[in-house]
Amino acid sequence: MSDPGQFERKFGTEWIDMQQRTFTKWLNAKLRQQLGKGAPVIKTLHLAFRDGILLFKLVQTLYPGVPVPAYNRKPVMRPHVLDNVTLASKTLEKCGIDLRFTRPTHLVDGDVKMVLGAVWAVIQHHQIRSIHVGSSHDREGLLVWCRRVTSQHGVD
Repeated sequence: MSDPGQFERKFGTEWIDMQQRTFTKWLNAKLRQQLGKGAPVIKTLHLAFRDGILLFKLVQTLYPGVPVPAYNRKPVMRPHVLDNVTLASKTLEKCGIDLRFTRPTHLVDGDVKMVLGAVWAVIQHHQIRSIHVGSSHDREGLLVWCRRVTSQHGVD
């Protein structure tokens, strides 16, 4: 599918709504699990990270041992917001999350597909990081688990 609009013409845009709902529920559950009833609630996913503050809360929630740099807690102007999002993105990258295609402006401007991509990278990294099979963990553990499950079905 070399034409960027070809996917939407073939499958529609329902997948965007479905991913937004799913990712929003996952993020809200993680925030609530760690921060309790006082956790921020994400209502509109593509607008949730516009000022970077929620990104920092997400880093603190998913990666509690990672130091969070000083950031502007009440950004008003675009340069402040961009600075926050840039710092939060760099912090996520230090955690091992691949955000090389997501620019701070994508998050600040609420680019739906880029926000979905960034959130997917966070979910994927967090979920794979939590896999432990025997002495293996992370991606290696996922591979061991896949081999074990598929071997039961005669697939090597």
